Amino acid sequence: MLGMSMLYSQEANMKKVMHIMALSALTTLSVAALEVPANHMVDAEWIKTHLGDKNLVIVDVRKKGYDKGHIKGAVHWAGKDFREGRYYSKITKKPIPGYIAAPLTMERTMKKSGITKDSVVVFYGGGTKAKDFRDAALAMYTVEFYGFDRDALLNGGFAGWQKAGGAVETERTHPAKSDYKITRFNQKNPPKNPTPDHLFTAVSPQRAPKREFFSFVEVL
Repeated sequence: MLGMSMLYSQEANMKKVMHIMALSALTTLSVAALEVPANHMVDAEWIKTHLGDKNLVIVDVRKKGYDKGHIKGAVHWAGKDFREGRYYSKITKKPIPGYIAAPLTMERTMKKSGITKDSVVVFYGGGTKAKDFRDAALAMYTVEFYGFDRDALLNGGFAGWQKAGGAVETERTHPAKSDYKITRFNQKNPPKNPTPDHLFTAVSPQRAPKREFFSFVEVL
């Protein structure tokens, strides 16, 4: 009887240990979960800590240099991926740049980047001049306009990443395509009667006939 009692005691203790280990693992996972900093700004050390996390998407918005070296795992967004001209200059006869892309364009861009609702997207530019920050900020503003706010800017940009000794690669990153859908947008005063130029309502992106671009000047 004593032997059986000791056996049951050991089994009970083992169950307690396993229970404690399970709780510890859950606590560790919750602490290590990828979250967006309150100020939506990260540094090179933050990237290093989370590099390789399945929910981290790093976006390089530099006009040049991506193929010569970029943050490991970063995808590249060209200007056309998040910016579209709406008005034309009477002088140059060309579209005036700077307007955010239409919802269908952004949806395609986010899908091909592997972005999901659980992703944290970090944008970075060159980090050597103010214009670099502008491009990264505009890309972040654009995704936020379409209701995605799990995003941040990399303080110091690519230059800061290199200075911190961050991993750099030259091979292009091609993540698995996601099924991301734009279903809302952040706007204080949405248009009461959206026209084709607005391209969307507050709950459902729509394709405008023969057009797929607009200016945020028209809707903000």
